[in-house]
Amino acid sequence: MARTDPNSGARLFYPGRAWAVAKWSTIGVLIVCMTWLGTDLVELFPSNYAIADAASLVAAWASLAAIMAFLACIVATCMLTFRLMKNLHIVAPDDVRTSATMSVLWYFIPVANLLKPARVVGEIWRATFNNVEEYGKDSGVVGLWWFAWVVWGFASRIQDRIMAESGAFAPDITAFDPELYTAGLWVGVVASIVGAIACLLYLSVFGQITRGQRRLVSSASSTKAGVA
Repeated sequence: MARTDPNSGARLFYPGRAWAVAKWSTIGVLIVCMTWLGTDLVELFPSNYAIADAASLVAAWASLAAIMAFLACIVATCMLTFRLMKNLHIVAPDDVRTSATMSVLWYFIPVANLLKPARVVGEIWRATFNNVEEYGKDSGVVGLWWFAWVVWGFASRIQDRIMAESGAFAPDITAFDPELYTAGLWVGVVASIVGAIACLLYLSVFGQITRGQRRLVSSASSTKAGVA
């Protein structure tokens, strides 16, 4: 949904649709993380081998679901970030420095994307709440969210590497290293827990910003319409 700024003619976006997709896809990722956690624990402490084999199969299907949920989350987050920043450039241009386009591109620029997305979202957070009379609202949760997200990414890659080296995916059963495989499962447990935390923090960060921007857009539209 969008409103038009009476003074500039620019569109002000209610981030409802993009937020809905981002929220539900993130909840999907959260469910996948909890599924991975459960299947890893079942394999680490199996009551019998049939259950452990079933857990491996469930984990494989969860990985397919994760791909779809991740893609939806990435697209929705990019749309949401762009629109949140775009609104601020219209309503409070003096409070933001990053362009709407760069606010999205920073997610994909290697090395810089370890820090920049948190700074951009922090900029959106502060500018949003400063303009709805919630001055100084603590933005520390933004840094925690991105830190958890980055740690999750590294932990997942380490797990994939360990699993590959353990021979878990090799056709030759003699190449399988059970100790290395067990180490990979433990890394997976940590990765799943951190991933779940990252998802919960994501929902908190963007949920609060979205609610703030709804107030911001409503206030800006009604105020400027009244003045005009």
